[in-house]
Amino acid sequence: MTSARYFPEAGGTEIHVHEVARRLIRYGADVTVLSTHTPQRLVREGRMWSQPEDSHEVPLVRVRAWPARRDYYFAPGMLPLVRRSRADIVHCQGYHTFVAPIVMLAALSAGIPYIVSLHSGGHSSRLRRALRPVQARLLRPLLRRASKVIASSQFEAELFAERTQLPFGSFAVVPSGVDLPEPEPQDRHAEPRLLLSMGRVESYKGHHRVLDALSELNRKRPGIQLHVVGTGPYEAELWRRAERLGVSHLLKIAAIPVERRDEMARLLARAGCVAMLSDYESQGLAIQEALALGCPLVVTDTTALNDLRGHPNVRALPLNATAAQVAAAIDEMLDAPEVLPPQLTTWDQCARRLLDIYLESLGSRRR
Repeated sequence: MTSARYFPEAGGTEIHVHEVARRLIRYGADVTVLSTHTPQRLVREGRMWSQPEDSHEVPLVRVRAWPARRDYYFAPGMLPLVRRSRADIVHCQGYHTFVAPIVMLAALSAGIPYIVSLHSGGHSSRLRRALRPVQARLLRPLLRRASKVIASSQFEAELFAERTQLPFGSFAVVPSGVDLPEPEPQDRHAEPRLLLSMGRVESYKGHHRVLDALSELNRKRPGIQLHVVGTGPYEAELWRRAERLGVSHLLKIAAIPVERRDEMARLLARAGCVAMLSDYESQGLAIQEALALGCPLVVTDTTALNDLRGHPNVRALPLNATAAQVAAAIDEMLDAPEVLPPQLTTWDQCARRLLDIYLESLGSRRR
């Protein structure tokens, strides 16, 4: 498996790759993850990596990526490693960096069947958002040669079938698993004044929309606390915005380490309401985890998030909703009655579906 970033770096793709890789190993597959590093990134994460490395049960090799301070992840060192790997199959996790075309070209030139999981996402750069459809079209010749292209939601499959003009049958929908550890009974008491906003701290994730509603919410529910669960480059702007609004004393911005899944489960179990007012989500792993624990949710009625509208205790708002409308929706959900959470895809089901796709691809090649 190849991925531009990998566990214990935080993000939906990183969690996905780690969770399925270690399960595939348990099922008897021989899995190695090939990822990237830059010195600045790993120092920022507080870790330095050697190669090869065993990362929590999964053999891991990292190669150098350039440029050091951008998320393009141009990693030419992947090319010879994939070619010489003698792998039965290569699974490229993520399409939106230079890792994807390098890996697909390497597998193609070595005659190794490859699979691509899209893991599409938004971006804070308007230019990068505008280029995403062009990028998908440019990758069409390589995606067309993939044994299968995997989307994490029906929305993502339909979007990329349209962008790439590939037959819809080329795509498989395999949602990520959402089975967090079960919180202890004493941790399952919701705090009506604890509001969570989930996701990496980027402008497109919409944390500012929740923040803008905080002063109105504080008038209705004095002492309400907003915890933005994540880190990222937009954090300083959020603090400046909170100062202007006079709500900085009600704000906390802190991520939970990606390996501390039990801690994430306890935090979600305590939340009175969980928000994700993002511009774009291909699935929204964090909000799906909140849904699986029965948390009341407020989301934007856009991309894959609008699939949540059919569940009880979910309010979907338009992207242009006012701060007053956001406050009213959150206030309503803070009083929502407890409901039985839905049964969502587990990581075991996700990994077994991937294994089926691998075997189908290899069986087709042998025939």
